[in-house]
Amino acid sequence: MVVIDLEDAVAPEQKGAARQSVKQALAEVEFGQKECVVRINSVFTLNGIKDLVAIKDFSRHQVELFLVLS
Repeated sequence: MVVIDLEDAVAPEQKGAARQSVKQALAEVEFGQKECVVRINSVFTLNGIKDLVAIKDFSRHQVELFLVLS
């Protein structure tokens, strides 16, 4: 499994550039038999919505949505 993190691993000022890099990787990289999961920002935030829009066309990859409330 390949996990690409757009949430905690990316500084706020780098989110746009990271999103574009992930979009490019999903379009160009052949992951073979490995499952690719993209961890996105909360869908209750603008960054989360932008993440979803960026990866929406890559249906062969999995998008995991987790909601943790504390």
